[in-house]
Amino acid sequence: MVTTSAPTKIILIGEHAVVYGKPGIALPVNLLTSVTMVPNTLQQMRMYSNIALTEKDRTTLQSFIQIIQDALPKKSTAHFFDITIHTTAPQKMGFGTSASVAVALTKALYAAHNTTIHESTILALALKLEQITHGTPSGIDHTTITCNTPILFQKTPDLRWTPLPKLLDNAIFNQCFLLLTGCSEESTKEMVAQVRAQYEKAAADTQAIFDAIEHQTTAIQTSLTTENESDFHACINTVGMLLEDLHVVSPKVMAISQDIRKNHGACKISGSGGKKGPGSGVLFVHHTNKEVIKSIAKKYTLEYIPLIA
Repeated sequence: MVTTSAPTKIILIGEHAVVYGKPGIALPVNLLTSVTMVPNTLQQMRMYSNIALTEKDRTTLQSFIQIIQDALPKKSTAHFFDITIHTTAPQKMGFGTSASVAVALTKALYAAHNTTIHESTILALALKLEQITHGTPSGIDHTTITCNTPILFQKTPDLRWTPLPKLLDNAIFNQCFLLLTGCSEESTKEMVAQVRAQYEKAAADTQAIFDAIEHQTTAIQTSLTTENESDFHACINTVGMLLEDLHVVSPKVMAISQDIRKNHGACKISGSGGKKGPGSGVLFVHHTNKEVIKSIAKKYTLEYIPLIA
């Protein structure tokens, strides 16, 4: 039996602006996906998961498994497995679960065949599953998850990224929480299209928002490097309101955000957002008092997760 795991991820800063060439920062999150593989003698791969898998999902994963097995430089006698996939991350909220599955599954198959795998191989193979699943992924998810470290990223037009390992154990993150506001009714693709429509209608104003987000991305990196809590707090709130100006946050989540700010917290959505339904995905929150966040989560009947478990 072999068990491997991979983190998930969130976007700390840079949502939507990254589509227009601006930098962003992504963080790994300790909401793990695990893959357990047990050899069987049934001459077939059997798959179990706590993720609701459609037939299309299962076919995609079977194709990915075949890609990995074809890439293996050597194989043991056991080619067929019972595969159990388990994730602790909420689904469809921008945690990059598909990339997390890809990374954990790649590591598990190599381990099951007693074959060493290098980070560059994981990156290349995980990207293949992301391409099968999403068509033209940004590369942010599987890169952050494979490297398991914060990354500064920018598309110009290919993904350029720089690891920021010194940010990983930053004390400020101990005061950060992920408030789960509910799944967005729109897909990431739809939200990107809505912002593009806004850009085409009001280019100067929208570009000014992107430029301001870029400035805050630099500022938040400085605040983390210097462990300046008040500057970090201000950056989170500023970007949160800029994203609201982009109209990617639902009225309900805007009301929750106002409540958090009124109670001396800072917040912003993490991910593409959503405005049709009540939920906009994950709300990234900074507050020095966990009890305040606990109270607000209870008020709105929402789950919250500490960023650092």
